[in-house]
Amino acid sequence: MSSLIGVTLVLALGWPSNAAPVRAEDAGQPTQVRVDGRSALLLIDEGDRNAFLTVTRDEIADATSLSFAYRFPDPTEANWFVVVIGEEGQIANSAFTLTAGSARLALTTPDSYVVTRCRVNDETGEFTCAPAGPSTIDLTWTADGYRTFRENFTRVEAFGPTSTKVHGRLEEVSAPVTGTWDGRSETNAPGLLTDSENATLFREATIAANLRRIGLPSFRPDAEASPVQRSRTNGREAFSFLDGNGLNGFVSVLRDEIAHTTLLRFGYAFPHPDDASATLAFQGQGEIPNDGFTINSSSARLNLTTPDSFFVVRCVVTGVVGGGGTVTCDRASTPVTFDLAWNGDGEGSVHETATSVETIGPLTTQARRQFSRLTAVAAGTWFDDEAHSGSLMTGALTNFQNTAIDKSR
Repeated sequence: MSSLIGVTLVLALGWPSNAAPVRAEDAGQPTQVRVDGRSALLLIDEGDRNAFLTVTRDEIADATSLSFAYRFPDPTEANWFVVVIGEEGQIANSAFTLTAGSARLALTTPDSYVVTRCRVNDETGEFTCAPAGPSTIDLTWTADGYRTFRENFTRVEAFGPTSTKVHGRLEEVSAPVTGTWDGRSETNAPGLLTDSENATLFREATIAANLRRIGLPSFRPDAEASPVQRSRTNGREAFSFLDGNGLNGFVSVLRDEIAHTTLLRFGYAFPHPDDASATLAFQGQGEIPNDGFTINSSSARLNLTTPDSFFVVRCVVTGVVGGGGTVTCDRASTPVTFDLAWNGDGEGSVHETATSVETIGPLTTQARRQFSRLTAVAAGTWFDDEAHSGSLMTGALTNFQNTAIDKSR
């Protein structure tokens, strides 16, 4: 799926904010904001065929959004795949109907909804993209109760004089999906129905409240699981947006304190130095040596050149993808060298605790998690074909600890 990830990066490099500022006359007064939403998810990973689709109803804003992508072998040429991407966008509320235990999505995407079709070479990573016609979808989710998930959480955020406390609830149930999608039939494909709600109490707050989403676990766990099994995760992450001289992107470094491994992810784009009409984009994800990254509660440093085993993709983007532009990607011929430092700035913090209960067939998992994040500024340099530098870049340092107890019934 690395090629699909690469396409998505180029199409979605950017992070719009949905924050709504509080009126001056409300400053200092306790205020309650509610978020209430329901969503349906389809996720397929079967050999050469991969797909996801998510549709979300915001009950407060009375709006519905859709996003999807699917990948299948190109029947006209070996080693090539077709990837069709529907960028997240609004659709008519009437296209998505919900009941207590089911949902249906039935529509042909309107002209305003952007759909892009790409051809990807699975061996070289090369791909080209162009606008596609509308997609026609008629899918029905029906809850079967095989998997259920319930979570309650409390989060406390502080930023300067602002203090925000959030109480939330999330419920999910497995729901096989049947129907058609651009002429392809689905029967009992893995799916989820989600219901989320949170109440936010804040003072002098500027906040963007979004529906919570969680990943899709295995629907069929090993029936031979031990009666009681405890697992722990413990990790730290340094994250920063990358910006400067027309460049925008991100970098994330995650240290797994249990497995003693380090994962680097990055993606950024900037004007092509030799072609004013084009953009260069770089993306990478993979494990790096532990000694290339140091982190503690208030600072971090990434100092390394990506090893030969680390796959970096270099893309040339011309025009506007989805509106007549093209994307061509290959493996980068040179590694990327980073020397970035993070320092906590004391401006903001987030602390979240949560408890959840998940049931999948005979297995019940009770989990507790803690999550702490501090705002930080990042500065330093990174090199690919070109040299880049940034200072006072927006970042964060995160520490998380999870404990799960599995019990067979």
